[in-house]
Amino acid sequence: MDCSILAQNISSVSENDSFENFDCGDSDRNTWLRSQALKSQKSDDARTYVCRSPDETVAGFYAIATAAIVRAELRAVPARLRRNAPDPVSCILLAQLGVDLNHQGQGLGRELVIHAMRQVAVVASIAGCRLLLVHPARGRVAGWYGRFGFVDLAVTPGPAMAISVAQVRTLLAAIDTT
Repeated sequence: MDCSILAQNISSVSENDSFENFDCGDSDRNTWLRSQALKSQKSDDARTYVCRSPDETVAGFYAIATAAIVRAELRAVPARLRRNAPDPVSCILLAQLGVDLNHQGQGLGRELVIHAMRQVAVVASIAGCRLLLVHPARGRVAGWYGRFGFVDLAVTPGPAMAISVAQVRTLLAAIDTT
């Protein structure tokens, strides 16, 4: 199925969502979705968004949460990410991202990240935040995030990558004009 059609059906997780058949190939992520997504939503610890296929099964998901990073941890990133930053630096963490194996390789992960970026831009306009932060699970995933403009923070424990909210807005503006 065309991922752009699926991407039109991204919304907050609900108690009506069924995750029992969801498998993104990462057992930790699958377990988090099944056992923590709704709990984190109810406790206001994170917001989880799911993409439902036409048969209402979950094709993919992501979760975001507020976070902060000590300014000194940004020493290895470009100066534009640290310049005049408070300490700690406010962030939104892309805490989870998963695409069901049946939908991988079709661009749905990209659509979920773009949706997350749109949510981050809204949050930043209301409460302010400087960075979108992610902890990529594997090396090749870091390269994938790099294509969006995320840069390695070179922190311990790592890995961690970030993109400025200003860059997020620029990216979204470019997407919206194409």
